[in-house]
Amino acid sequence: MIGPERNLGAALERLRREFDDAFASPPPEAGPKRERLLAIRVSGDPYAIRVSEVAAVTKCERLVRFPARQAEFLGVAAARGSVFPVYTLAAIVAGGPVDRDPAWILLCDPSDPLGLTFQGLEGLFEVPSTDLSAPPESSDSCVTGMVQWGSTFRPVIQVSSVVRRLKAGAARGGPSKEEV
Repeated sequence: MIGPERNLGAALERLRREFDDAFASPPPEAGPKRERLLAIRVSGDPYAIRVSEVAAVTKCERLVRFPARQAEFLGVAAARGSVFPVYTLAAIVAGGPVDRDPAWILLCDPSDPLGLTFQGLEGLFEVPSTDLSAPPESSDSCVTGMVQWGSTFRPVIQVSSVVRRLKAGAARGGPSKEEV
């Protein structure tokens, strides 16, 4: 037996009407947009990075060091068939000393590869976009807001700001390591 109707014709008519009515009503509203973030450690401090700004994350297994005027520059590395410059997030966002033995490299824009090192990879998490604090209106900082993961508040690093800062420093020669 199909539903409370006793004949097949009535049951088919009811199903057809329900089907048509489903298209007549507006679609259900989607929930809030969500952001996927990486939880990392830079100089021992917790930070977050939007996954949308990351091409890849890889272990820092082989880093060829080069002397440079930019204190943030560590050397070059290779991954995914590309050789790219590597910089330390410790000196860029944490203002700390350069990591001598970084554990991880975050690869930025695959069309113009650049690597950023950090010490700890803690996990991947997702939050509603509304849980991210808004960036300051007139800030040139590479940290553009805060997010909470578990009981820890994390500054959110905007990778595109880091890359712009590094490229601007490279273009003007950057400060020497002795000046930093």
